[in-house]
Amino acid sequence: MTLESLTAFTVTADYGRAHTTYNIHVDAERAPVARMHKDAVYSSLSEYRVYTGPALDQLVGYATNFGAKTIDRTALGEVSTHSRTLRDSGWTVVQNDLGELTGESVGASTRLRRDSRLGNLFAVPASEFAFTTRLHFRSSASTGFELTRLRGIRARYAVHIHDVRVNKLLVLACVSHYAERHAQDIRLPLAEMTSNPFKR
Repeated sequence: MTLESLTAFTVTADYGRAHTTYNIHVDAERAPVARMHKDAVYSSLSEYRVYTGPALDQLVGYATNFGAKTIDRTALGEVSTHSRTLRDSGWTVVQNDLGELTGESVGASTRLRRDSRLGNLFAVPASEFAFTTRLHFRSSASTGFELTRLRGIRARYAVHIHDVRVNKLLVLACVSHYAERHAQDIRLPLAEMTSNPFKR
């Protein structure tokens, strides 16, 4: 099983003062099938290395909060947010061979918090713990993928790929971007406080 062959998976985060790790799981398997890791606190600009293989030691590419690259450092695309008129940000993933995929709210809870004027009432960290947030990234040319931040005090993500052409490294960059810019996790402040400020 390769990273690019996956059509559905979950991502769990492990935040530490000297590392940030995202483990990728499929079905009910306890052992991860892939790992995104960097030897730095989550807010560091250092890039992640993405590994697969039975021992999770086969480097397959790189990711940051803003994009992804192949193992030979060919750029795959970009992830970005932009200000909207309402409370939340607009989300886009640009994949070089698919164009711009726009993140749209899915489900009443997500639409209420992201797209309505009532969203300001939920502009508190606890809302991320209490509600699931679901975004569908797509365009007129691609059915794209869905990214769901599952409710809970520890961030977990579910990914469903609708278009097999979507690059999974870029999806992992989107997870990183969401975690850095929007998600809440009770472990993040502790990791930041105990990290080495000179190791960036």
